[in-house]
Amino acid sequence: MGHDSSTDDCSTYCNAMPDISAEETADRQRRIIDDARSYWTKRAKVEITSQDAHEILTNLAGFFAVLSAWSTREDETANGGSGHREE
Repeated sequence: MGHDSSTDDCSTYCNAMPDISAEETADRQRRIIDDARSYWTKRAKVEITSQDAHEILTNLAGFFAVLSAWSTREDETANGGSGHREE
């Protein structure tokens, strides 16, 4: 699996917490990737690299972003374009 280091959704998540230092952000990012690597290695029954785990996380984030965009678009269409969700 390839990895484009210019895009880093994992760091976007970690950087969303402004009260955390750069070192804590890096540690948190490593733990997230390590957890994903461990989880997917067990599920796939093959060794997943940190690069693979990072790509899996990026793909999952993209997938859920698409689902969210679709849901928002459906809500806007259902509400006549108001953009407000009905609960």
